[in-house]
Amino acid sequence: MKDIYLIWNLLSLRGIGPNKVNTILKSLRAKSNNLSKENNLLEELKKYLTENQFKEFIEGKDKIKEQLKIIEKDNWSIVSVLSKDYPQKIIRYLGKNAPPLLFYKGNTALLKNKNVGFCGSRKASQIGLLVARDCVKQLSHQKIGTISGYAAGIDQEVHKSALAYGGTTIIVLPEGILNFKIKKYLKDIWDWNRVLVISQFLPDAKWSVSNAMSRNKIIVSLSDLMILIEAKSKGGSMDAGRTALKMGKPLYTPIYRGMPDFATGNKILLKEGAIPLNRDEKSKFTANLLPLYNKLNTISLY
Repeated sequence: MKDIYLIWNLLSLRGIGPNKVNTILKSLRAKSNNLSKENNLLEELKKYLTENQFKEFIEGKDKIKEQLKIIEKDNWSIVSVLSKDYPQKIIRYLGKNAPPLLFYKGNTALLKNKNVGFCGSRKASQIGLLVARDCVKQLSHQKIGTISGYAAGIDQEVHKSALAYGGTTIIVLPEGILNFKIKKYLKDIWDWNRVLVISQFLPDAKWSVSNAMSRNKIIVSLSDLMILIEAKSKGGSMDAGRTALKMGKPLYTPIYRGMPDFATGNKILLKEGAIPLNRDEKSKFTANLLPLYNKLNTISLY
């Protein structure tokens, strides 16, 4: 808990981000034998913080204690990047930019499964939603989990379908957990044994474009591969798709008749290395996941 207090307080400071916090933690760990006493720790922190930041650090403890009481009462948990329980996939793919803290609630065992990440438009067409539903149905029947954000459109369809078809799903928030609530469309099928909710942001953090973009990196790093459905040429879905390609994660994008005109990002990403996910003409499904399954079977869990 001491590590969590320290990291939480550092992240609360203006001008301090995950990279800087991880740099500070690395230095502190190297000198841990000399920092068991708080005075020694504070003196070491002065080397990395401005005068105003250090003052904020000293004054920030009370606010953290208040928020900690709130989230503990609602059964949220916290894991630091220093813990053996921190998801190693995130460290593997994000390195020094890995979020120093993760706030979570639900079944953490889902992280050990093979999981397919989804991204796509908030204003997806009815065909796009059907494709997402069919993909998730097939994955759920194969005991493969899903990961997505918590927006309208594709994200919503992924979580709803996963729970409806007996599957599992991981929700990655673009904001703090104090802003989380189970949405109306999920209430009747919600099951904490089959859901994990994660946030990399401090509990009172609000939604922002930069937070949403940063959140995409967590979705991609936790996923064994990604499926992108109906992306505009610019925006969050394209960012997630390109992040997947940059990380070397297989990126699939379904191809189907009636794709909306705005979904120009799909064609762009196909040119950049995405893999087409074609219609399965021999079954009722709108996307044939056989190539995807073949790829998943070659991926080792780590």
